[in-house]
Amino acid sequence: MLRLAIITGLSGSGKSTATKCFEDMGYFTIDNLPVPLVDDFLHLTSQSREGIQKIAMVMDARIGNTINLLPQTVENLRRQQHQVDLIYLEAAEEVLSRRYSETRRKHPLSPDDSPAVGIAKEQAILKEIREISDLVIDTSDYNIHQLKDRLSQTFLGKSGSRKKMAVRITSFGFRYGLPRDADLVFDVRFLPNPFFRNEFRHLTGLDNKVQEYIFTSETAGSFRDKLLDIVQYLVPLYLEEGKAYLHIAIGCTGGKHRSVAIAHWLAEKMKPQVGTLKIEDRDIDSN
Repeated sequence: MLRLAIITGLSGSGKSTATKCFEDMGYFTIDNLPVPLVDDFLHLTSQSREGIQKIAMVMDARIGNTINLLPQTVENLRRQQHQVDLIYLEAAEEVLSRRYSETRRKHPLSPDDSPAVGIAKEQAILKEIREISDLVIDTSDYNIHQLKDRLSQTFLGKSGSRKKMAVRITSFGFRYGLPRDADLVFDVRFLPNPFFRNEFRHLTGLDNKVQEYIFTSETAGSFRDKLLDIVQYLVPLYLEEGKAYLHIAIGCTGGKHRSVAIAHWLAEKMKPQVGTLKIEDRDIDSN
């Protein structure tokens, strides 16, 4: 059984970075492979003396109309008992346009027009593929290292049975916007706010005094129990459906106190249940 990572999505969203990341993880990589050649390519690799077991293939709108064959091809590969992960990368239109402006490159679907025209065409062509993708990553707020870290966290050492899930927990402030790619978002702005206590205002949710202030309330204790219950209930269900990565976002007003305290508490409780776990305090220094 082969492990196949099929990378697709919008031009400028980080597919080249993703390809390099999979190569670092021991995958044989190939870029811009026409969909009708997948079976022939896999047959050739099966004859390799190296015994290739993991392959990452980039297939996107650059290959023309044959990209429309990708959904059926993925289904056929799974019928052959191959482990297939369809990964779709995207970013906000203004971010993609800025990236093209910074690199002074033309969009492959609009070489004689603005990048916005090519982006719109690409989104339309890939709409169905996005809908069936196993993992959709919005790279608008990612740098190269963050994208590599996310992919490594999700796929490095992943077994065919997917017994463990990679989890990322992000604390954030609603005033700075929601994390773009969160699967679950919890609002904790109803908890006691340390910001209004002078002795806590300049501390963070990482400080014991702040945590004690938040967690001594009856509301916080009840909420923590219910939050843990729902997350622990959902993780096995997501795994059963083949989901390998879960991004949980917890937000308060500024992202400095309540969301940080809850996020770190939840991370500590979830460690025994998940494969890899990463926590990020996105807005802790923004106040």
